[in-house]
Amino acid sequence: MICASYRNLLLLPLFFITLSSLAQNEITNEKELKEKYAEYFKLNREAVYLHLNKSTFLPKENIWFAAYVVDQQQGLPSLATTNLNVELYDSQGEHLKTKTLFINGGKGTGFFELEPGEYRPGDYFIKASTSYMNNFKEDLSFVVNFKIAGENENKEIKPNYELYILPEGGHLLADVQNTLGIKLINSAGDGVKFKDAKIIDDTNQVITTFKSNRFGMGKASFTPESGKSYKLQLTTSNGDVINRNIEKAEETGLTLTNNFLKDKLIISLKTNEKTLSQIEKKDFLVAIHKNGEMRQYKFQFPKGKTIAPIDISTDSLFSGVNTITVFNEDFQPLLERLIFNYSKIKRVNVNAKQVTKARDSLEIQLNSKLDNIRSNTLSISVLPGNTSAYATQQTILSEFLLEPYVKGEVENSAYYFRKKTDKRRRNYDLDLLLLTQGWSKYSWNNIFNETPKELYTAEKGFTINGTVNDKKVSEDQLVFLQSDNSSLFEILQLDDSKSFKAKNLYLLDSAAVNIGLAKKNNRIKKPAMYATVLPQKNESELDEIFLRKELKNSNPNPGISPGSIGNFIKNSEALDTVVVKASSKTSKEIAQKMGSMGQTEIIGKETGQAFTFFTNYLKMRGFQVKRNVGSGELLILSQRMGKAYPPIIFMDGVRMQNYDFLTQLRTSEVEAIYINKSGGGIMGPTGVGGVIKIKTGQNYKSKDSDATYNDSTFKFITENGFASDKEFYAPKYRSYSNNLFEDYGVIHWIGDTFLNQEGNTSFKILDTQTPKIKIFVEGMTENGALISEEINLETP
Repeated sequence: MICASYRNLLLLPLFFITLSSLAQNEITNEKELKEKYAEYFKLNREAVYLHLNKSTFLPKENIWFAAYVVDQQQGLPSLATTNLNVELYDSQGEHLKTKTLFINGGKGTGFFELEPGEYRPGDYFIKASTSYMNNFKEDLSFVVNFKIAGENENKEIKPNYELYILPEGGHLLADVQNTLGIKLINSAGDGVKFKDAKIIDDTNQVITTFKSNRFGMGKASFTPESGKSYKLQLTTSNGDVINRNIEKAEETGLTLTNNFLKDKLIISLKTNEKTLSQIEKKDFLVAIHKNGEMRQYKFQFPKGKTIAPIDISTDSLFSGVNTITVFNEDFQPLLERLIFNYSKIKRVNVNAKQVTKARDSLEIQLNSKLDNIRSNTLSISVLPGNTSAYATQQTILSEFLLEPYVKGEVENSAYYFRKKTDKRRRNYDLDLLLLTQGWSKYSWNNIFNETPKELYTAEKGFTINGTVNDKKVSEDQLVFLQSDNSSLFEILQLDDSKSFKAKNLYLLDSAAVNIGLAKKNNRIKKPAMYATVLPQKNESELDEIFLRKELKNSNPNPGISPGSIGNFIKNSEALDTVVVKASSKTSKEIAQKMGSMGQTEIIGKETGQAFTFFTNYLKMRGFQVKRNVGSGELLILSQRMGKAYPPIIFMDGVRMQNYDFLTQLRTSEVEAIYINKSGGGIMGPTGVGGVIKIKTGQNYKSKDSDATYNDSTFKFITENGFASDKEFYAPKYRSYSNNLFEDYGVIHWIGDTFLNQEGNTSFKILDTQTPKIKIFVEGMTENGALISEEINLETP
C-alpha cells in the first residue's frame, strides 16, 4: 500500500507563478509584444526525424534509416543544412559512434553496422542534430531508441511513481469551476493507468470521481471553495493507493477553459467575485501564437460578469499545435494552454494497390488517390505481418507536428496520428496530453530576454584549409584538390600567406585527397604543406531523460534461447553494391576508387554487345535521354522526388560541361560506370539529379588523361566527412518459417523512393512465403505535406 508520504510524488509548481516571476519585459503595447515574439523566432529552427527500418534487431543485422529535415517555420523540406550529425549511444548514455549524413533537399539515408562483438544485446539510442541547433535554448535534436535482442532479462522493479497535478491554464482559483489535469508516471517516464480517482474535501466528502486513459492521464472539474483544502486519491491498476494534497486555491486571479464547438474555439476566461472589483475596466490580451506568428484578441470582463468568453474561428488558428497565452495590462503572461488544430494538417494518404507474384519475388504497388501529387520522397520498411520488431513510437507526423512544441518527451506520440485510432478518442487523448503538459517548450523568460544569436551557421559540406611551406612558391600559384571517391576537383589560388580555403565541399569520411600545385606548363608539383578539414567531429551528450526509457514490446519470446538468436543469421559479408563482370579483385578496386555511395558496374563484353551506344545503356538504367528541340543539345535527366533533373557527369575524373560527348560514345569503350541517383557527391542544387562517373577502357580512342597523381601530389586521409552509404541487403536467415523470423526478421528496406505524378510507386521484395506482410511508409512532399502509413497486406 502506498500512502501520502511516498517520497517520489511530485506536484507541479503553479504555472502562474512560474511565468509572472520569470518573464521580465519592457513591452508597452500589442505591437511590441508581437515584434518581440517574432524576433525570437527570426532565426529559423529545424526539426529532424529518423525513420528506422525497425526498432528491434537480431545479432548480425544492421540498422538502416532515412533522415528528414524540415524548416520548422515554413513547414517545408529544409534547404539550409546539408550536414546532419547522427550519433549512437549505449543504454548508459556512453557515446559510441558519430556519422555525418549528407542531406539533400531535406532528405538523406544511412546505416550503422552493428557488429556482434562490439554491440551486445540491450538498449541503444540514436541522436540526430545539426550544429545550427546550438543557437537555441531549446533542445531541438531527435532521439530514438532501439534494441538488440538477446538474453531476456526479467528484472523486478519496485513501483516508483511521480504524480503531476496541473490546473488548466496553470492557476487554481477559488470559488470558480476549474479543470485539473492529472498525470501519473513511473520511474521510466511511462504513464501508469489508474482508476477510482477521487477529489476529497477536508470533511472527507467525495467531490468528483474520474479515471485515466491508457497513458495515465485524466482530468477532473470541480469548484474549490475559499479556505477549504482538498486531496487527490487514486488507485493504480496494480492496486497501489496514492494520496496527495492539492495545492490550495488562490483567493484572487484568473483561470481559463477552452472547448472546440463545430468550427469555433471557445475560450472562457474566468474570475471570482473577489477579483472582479480589482480588474474592472482593465485590459487583458489573449495571444494565439506559433513559430513567430501571433494573433491577438483584446478583452475586458463585462461589468458584473465573472466570465469573458472569446469565440475564435478554427480558420484563424494555425495548423497543429497552437499556444494560447493570456497577458495582463502590463503584458505579463498569466495563463497558458496548448491546443491542437487538426483541420489544416497537410497529409497525403497512401494505400496498397496491388501485390503480384513473380517467381521468387513479390511486386508491390502503392498508390495515392491525389490527382497530381507534388514532388515527394519516401522511405519504406517491409516486415513480416506479425512483427514485434517495429515498436517505434514516433512518426514523421508526430515529430514535425507535435514534438517541437511540447516540453519534455511524449509517450507514444505516433498514437495521436494513427488512422486506426478512433477519432474522438484520439482528439480527447491529445487534448489531455496538452493539458497535462501545461506549458510550451518556448518560455516567455527566454522570449523576452534571450533572443537567439547566430553563433553557429548552417553547415553546408566541409572546408579544407591548407598552407604551403615552401619559400620558392609564389603567392599567385594555383593549387588543385582532387579526390576520386568524393567527386572532388577544385582549382584555387593561394593568398598572400600561401594559404587556401576550399569551402562547401562534398567529402566522404576517410577519403583520400590529393593536393598539388599547378605550374604554367601544366605540370603538377608536390607541395610541402599541411591541411585540415572542418568542421571536426564532435561528440554531444545524451540528455538523461532518455536513459530511463526502455523499448516496449521488443523482448524476444521467452521460449527462444539466446543461442538460437545469435545463430539465426548466417555469417556473410555484405559488400558495397558492385555488379561484377570482371575479376573480383579488379571490380573491388575500381568500385572503391569510383565511390561507395552508389552502384558501380563493370562493363563486360555482353553488355557492350547488348547496348551499342552508351546512351542506350543509360536508358536501361532509368535515365531519360532526349534532345532539345530548339538547340539540338543532348539532354540526360534523372527522376528525383518525382521531377526530372540533369545529373552531374564525370569522365575519367573530369567533370563534363555538357552531354554532347555521349553522342558517339560506345558502351564497349567504357570499362566501368558509377551511378548515384540520390545526389550524393555534388553540393548544392546542381547535384539533385545525382552523379554519373564514367571510366573509359583501353580501346577508347579519345582518351586523353595524363592526370596521374601518384608522386606529384600531397596526400592525406580525411578524418571527417559525409558517411558512405550503400544499398540495403537483407540478412540471410536460416529459416523463413521460424517464429523468430516472423517476430523479428526483416524483408526489405527502401531508403529513398517517390510517388510519380499519378501517385504510384512499385517495388519488388523477396518472397519469403510469409502469408502477411506489414509495410511502414514515411515521407514528405516539396510543399510540406506529410506521409505516414502502416499497411497490412496478405500475400498471394
